[in-house]
Amino acid sequence: MRNLGLGDKGFSVVYGSDSHDLSEIGRRTTWVRMEIPSLDGLRVALLDGITSVREYTSDQDPGPHSPYFIERIGISGTKYIGRKNAQIINLNPSFNAIIGGRGTGKSSILELVRAATKRGSSFAGNPNDYARNHVDLIREITWGLPKEGDDLAPMVEVDYRQHGKTFRMRWHATPPSFELYALEEDGSETSVTDQGVWSERFPLRIFSQKQLYAFKEHTGPLLSEIDATLQVGGPAWQREWENKVAEFVQLSARIQQLGGEIAEREDLKAKITDLERQIAIMEAAGHKKVLRELSLRRRQGSELERWQEEIEPLPQALEELAEGLDVSELVFSRLPADDPESSAIDDEPEKELEAAAVGLKQTLTADAATLRQMASNMRALLASFGNTVASSDWEIVRKASDEAYAALVDQLRGQKSKPEQYGELVQSRQILRKKINGLDAKAQDYDKHKKTRNQEFKDLETKRNELSNRRRKFLDSLFSSSANLRASLIPCGDIQTGITELRQILSREDNVAVEEFESFAGYLSSASDDKDRLKRVHELKVKLWKVASEGQDGGTEIEIRLGKRFADHMKGRTNEDRARLLAWFPPDLLKLRYKKDGSGSFIDLDKGSPGQVAAAVLAFLLAYGDEPILLDQPEDDLDNRLIYDLIVREIQTNKLRRQLLIITHNPNIVVNGNADLVIPLEDRSGRAEIPVMGALENPDVCKAVCDVMEGGREALERRFRRIVS
Repeated sequence: MRNLGLGDKGFSVVYGSDSHDLSEIGRRTTWVRMEIPSLDGLRVALLDGITSVREYTSDQDPGPHSPYFIERIGISGTKYIGRKNAQIINLNPSFNAIIGGRGTGKSSILELVRAATKRGSSFAGNPNDYARNHVDLIREITWGLPKEGDDLAPMVEVDYRQHGKTFRMRWHATPPSFELYALEEDGSETSVTDQGVWSERFPLRIFSQKQLYAFKEHTGPLLSEIDATLQVGGPAWQREWENKVAEFVQLSARIQQLGGEIAEREDLKAKITDLERQIAIMEAAGHKKVLRELSLRRRQGSELERWQEEIEPLPQALEELAEGLDVSELVFSRLPADDPESSAIDDEPEKELEAAAVGLKQTLTADAATLRQMASNMRALLASFGNTVASSDWEIVRKASDEAYAALVDQLRGQKSKPEQYGELVQSRQILRKKINGLDAKAQDYDKHKKTRNQEFKDLETKRNELSNRRRKFLDSLFSSSANLRASLIPCGDIQTGITELRQILSREDNVAVEEFESFAGYLSSASDDKDRLKRVHELKVKLWKVASEGQDGGTEIEIRLGKRFADHMKGRTNEDRARLLAWFPPDLLKLRYKKDGSGSFIDLDKGSPGQVAAAVLAFLLAYGDEPILLDQPEDDLDNRLIYDLIVREIQTNKLRRQLLIITHNPNIVVNGNADLVIPLEDRSGRAEIPVMGALENPDVCKAVCDVMEGGREALERRFRRIVS
């Protein structure tokens, strides 16, 4: 049959061996998927075909699944589920289907798993607030009016299997708390203190109805989904990006601070020029020699004073270092023995360690003493230096210059000339020169930081391009040449979303500066290719930066004119606003194209019908990854033919590499998708209960599927007879 290709036409091929010798028995065997070995299970498996019946070889797993899957969901004390008794759902590592009528709490299970696994933030990327606030949603699910005998304490447990080890995530709704345990083979729990980031440590994708609907409206959130893959590494990139942006903002703040400080430098230089003019007039009045000698000795005295101020703290620094080396109170204790009862007195290896420790302590003590002696010697040297200065020829001529100046002041007292001002002028000039020298050093730092910022600006562009390149590489590898879907990336191509983000950075709300932002969007949208678009993004940011920092209209480098009101607003932007402007990039644009009705040409997703768009989005979501994926009613907007052609086939492919948990009303998904575990929900007096769980070969499960999804056996048979016969 295999040679005839009948296995490809829906026939189940059973492999066996025509043995003529006992040793040949079992040469070829067949793997059959069944919940419990039975004739009913064999019948269903044979009807399913290759997904449930195929050749078994010892070198491959006939029923493979991902190393990541949810083993168990436990829910208790919520409004709908587990009100009195905890509801336990033991999942299959392959395909699980939750079915039930409307209002039975199917979607509540998905949202509770989202809460317990810290996936509430997955709503953040949805545009236009399609998803309800997750906190409000969980409050609605967990809150309820207690009835007699109820003890409501909403709690959810999710047991996650990861490379052969099971972890239990436990969430309490009131008060909110999260706990993580490792499950041992005997079922006991060991608390995990180093929990890491749950979304990265326990891969899991959850999509509600509203999220799926949002994807149909806007592909932007799909980028967040592929960013979460190991190939793209979006979370790690995001952390690195935020650090780089923060460093860029801090550097810009430092530049602004230095700019404000050195702005005084030119004013100080002008003041020195005025002082030197006054000093020159006094020196030209015949008292030049006395005044210049006074100026020289006072400058020398000022430099000597500065030098002494810098060297004076050194002895104290040596003493503090010696204090840090003081190990006199440090005692080497004997190492404990493995056996508390045994004696370690004659443990020669330990004695060797103890002797080495004592030697180290002695060396450090000696070093500390040496440092203290050095400090004492240095103090003596400084005192000797002070005595040398006091008795030096320089001190003699310094005193002589002071005495000559005092004599000159007495001589000219009562005259118009006021040589006593000369000393004040000289001293003021010295003070100003000292300030300018300090500002000159800051000016050098200012120039150095500006160069660093320019380099970091380029580094931001390189880092941002890195994300686009990772995304593009991932998308290029996603679909084969025969696939009916294509995905491509346009770097910084989501111009409208980017303009909205730019408005937020510049604090310009909607309906304000309309002409300016329309011109920005038009300038970016008219790019000829990816390289030109990135160049235009750079040019636009530079222009707006000049407006904000230099008070210009941005110059004429690019053909965009700014109104005076907009330019005045930009001048008032904070330094952080300006820095974040340079770190702004329009988001990438994900373009999905699909092959319509099996034709050879591809068309853009936004030109398809709602059903075709939904089909393409689902194909994209199911095209990659091996982590568990939870979907809430993915069949909405799809007709039964699309469901069978796309969803069912994708399920059959996905279930071989990942765990699926799908909430659905459509029998095609459950039956033709070969659900390994069916979980029917019933509403009993306002409480969701699970009357039975199992595979489709279980008669009770088949009856539940028929009742819930087909309206009962009689209704199904009537429809079948009317349509087929």
